[in-house]
Amino acid sequence: WTARDESPITHYSYALGTSYGGTDVVSPLRTFPADIDPDPQYFSISGDQAWLDAPMGEEAKWYFQSIFAHDAAGRWALCVSDGVFWDTSGPRLRSGRSISDGPGTDDQDYQVDLTEVRGSWRGAFADSESGIQRYEVALVLGYQDDNSVLGHTETFQQEVRFSDFDVMLYQGKTLYLNVTAINLAGSSAWAVSDGMLVDLTPPVVTDVREHKPEDINVTACVRDPDCSLGSRVDSDVQLDQQQVVVSWLVYDPETEIRSVTVSVLATDSLD
Repeated sequence: WTARDESPITHYSYALGTSYGGTDVVSPLRTFPADIDPDPQYFSISGDQAWLDAPMGEEAKWYFQSIFAHDAAGRWALCVSDGVFWDTSGPRLRSGRSISDGPGTDDQDYQVDLTEVRGSWRGAFADSESGIQRYEVALVLGYQDDNSVLGHTETFQQEVRFSDFDVMLYQGKTLYLNVTAINLAGSSAWAVSDGMLVDLTPPVVTDVREHKPEDINVTACVRDPDCSLGSRVDSDVQLDQQQVVVSWLVYDPETEIRSVTVSVLATDSLD
């Protein structure tokens, strides 16, 4: 604090309270503007600075410091700080909430966009004391590998997008979003998404063949997709008028095959 007067300032009094000008935590204690410590149990005072070591009481409350300046003429003046909110606890991740890979609140398991990676965490963090000030977000390869940060940003929103790198370089790898929530007091809490696998290529379908119905147990293969097709001899002639039997090989090195659609084309000529 600073003080000035026509008469010499003889001493200061310091108070601490939970209201403006209040003294309910620390009552005014007299001290001179010299290197004098009036109460070693609570104070370290040097001139116009004071370090308070007294317990402040309850958390999640506002505390106001009051300085009384006294001059040689017996007059005094009061100056009160604008207050400080005592918050020693950090944000917390709400129960049942998580970091969502991809846009929106529906978590995605696969990254299929070539141009950007997105994520969101709407309502995931809470801080009932000082409130959340900002978020720091890192896009990483690996769950806790600090050497594989692909992108880092700060945001006041509850969503993020990264677009300043080549997604194709990470085909077949898993990307994670590491989100740190920071409150007004500077405390923080973090959470990591469950990751999304980069899959930018379609499945591969090969070796499509037609078969004579008598060469394959069609009923067994419909019930069991992993059934043996025997020699898979390709037939160029179809005599059966009730059914067409087709087999194929399909694989995807990144993800599982969700479904297969088969179309049969009828034509008079193969030209």
